[in-house]
Amino acid sequence: MLGVAGGRTTFQGLAAMRQVLCEQGGSLGHVHILQLEVPVGRSPELDTAFANLVRTHVQPGTDLPEAQIHSFEDAGASGDEIRQRMAARLASLGGLTIALLGIGTNAHVAAIEPAAALPLAPFVSQLTAETMRHVPADMQASGLVVTAGIGDLMRADEVIVAAAGAGKAAAVASLGLGVVDPRLPVTMFLAHRRAQFLFDQPAYAELAKCAPTRV
Repeated sequence: MLGVAGGRTTFQGLAAMRQVLCEQGGSLGHVHILQLEVPVGRSPELDTAFANLVRTHVQPGTDLPEAQIHSFEDAGASGDEIRQRMAARLASLGGLTIALLGIGTNAHVAAIEPAAALPLAPFVSQLTAETMRHVPADMQASGLVVTAGIGDLMRADEVIVAAAGAGKAAAVASLGLGVVDPRLPVTMFLAHRRAQFLFDQPAYAELAKCAPTRV
C-alpha cells in the first residue's frame, strides 16, 4: 500500500521509480497506490487528477493493475463523503505500507496544515492562505482538501518526505530544531520509527546549518 500526496516532487519520484523498475524488470503487480489528499470538487477527468497522473507517470510499461489505483476525486461529492470513502478504503486495505509526502512552504504535509493539534484520521482540511498561493487554480475555488490524518501517516511502516527547491528551505530547516511540533507538521515524522527525508541541495541549504542528527 503506497500512499501518495499530490505535488510535483512526489510524482517526479514516482516517475523515477517507474524508470528503475522498467530497466530492472521489476513488478508493480502487488502494489496499491492510494491518493492521500483530494481536492473537494475536482473532476476525475482532468489531466491533473490523481488517477490520470498515475496513469501517465507510473503505469506505462509496468504491470500496475488499473483496479489498484485508488483515487477519490469526484466533482459531485461533498468533503465528508470523500472523507468517508478514504477512511473506508484505508481500513479495507489494512493501512499504509509506505507514505510518500512532500512539504509545503509552511511545513505542512499532504494537506495537514499547521495547528495546535492534528486530526488522527482522514478529515476535510481548509488550506491556509500561504498554501493557496502555491496550489493549482482548480483547487482555489473552495480551498478544501480531504487528507489522510496524521495517525494514518504515522502508522505507515515507512514514510518518505521529499522536498525540492529553495522555496522549501525554511520549512525543511524546521526539522533541525529536533522538536515535534504540530504547528510544523513535517516535524511529526522525527518521531516515526522509519522515516526518510530526501532533499535537493537548495531545499537542504538552511537545514545543513543546523547540523541535525537524524536528517
